[in-house]
Amino acid sequence: MTRDMPQAQDSGTQRMPAPPTVAGEPQGIGEIVAAVLARLPPMDVVKNLGPPPELSDYERFVRSLGPRHRSATLENFRTQDAAAQRAIEALRQYADRLAENLAAGRGLLLLGPSGTGKDHLLVALGKEAAKLGKPVHRISGPELFAFMRDAMHGGEEQQRLEVLQHVALLILSDPVPPLGGLTPYQASVLYGIVDFRWQQRKPTWCSLNVASSLEADERLGAAIVDRLQADAVVIRCCWPSWRRPAIVV
Repeated sequence: MTRDMPQAQDSGTQRMPAPPTVAGEPQGIGEIVAAVLARLPPMDVVKNLGPPPELSDYERFVRSLGPRHRSATLENFRTQDAAAQRAIEALRQYADRLAENLAAGRGLLLLGPSGTGKDHLLVALGKEAAKLGKPVHRISGPELFAFMRDAMHGGEEQQRLEVLQHVALLILSDPVPPLGGLTPYQASVLYGIVDFRWQQRKPTWCSLNVASSLEADERLGAAIVDRLQADAVVIRCCWPSWRRPAIVV
């Protein structure tokens, strides 16, 4: 009695069944390429899809400003009294020789109570410097110390310090703490920035919410203030604050 012999196994690679085709879909590689090319936009459109143009120094600086200072100019600063008028005149004289003053590293130091428009004035001049093709960086005291504290924890302290040391124009917006003086670390950071820029004749413009130079020395440190005012235009903004409540009940 003979047994049925098992059928020989096919040792070759078995062919998988072809996937079902969908009507209207391209089949060959040539048809697929043609279909992809047909879906691309025209060449005249592709040419306009490059990276956006790089921002100018002026555009970059204006975009970094908040809405309160974005429209600031010397012309729209309202002078309240003779002291404010003298300040505007001094800043216009500085602006008339702006390129020369920047090249010489001549700084600006505005001292006075909070709310007198010191930052408005520095931003207005900063725009004019940016129009000359000068990179301008503006940073407030709280932003500066948070910036450096985060850099210290991330191991990037020196790199971030160099950014502020080397920028063409640095505007420091009131690096005085709201209460008391600087901590040793804050004083070290600020001195490192200001001293380097003074040594390299790089202009630093600064606003300080203090009543006098003596208070500035006490709260910021005499060595820092000395370098901020060295060969700088120092303006005492001693007029009343612009800030007023909307409603008093």
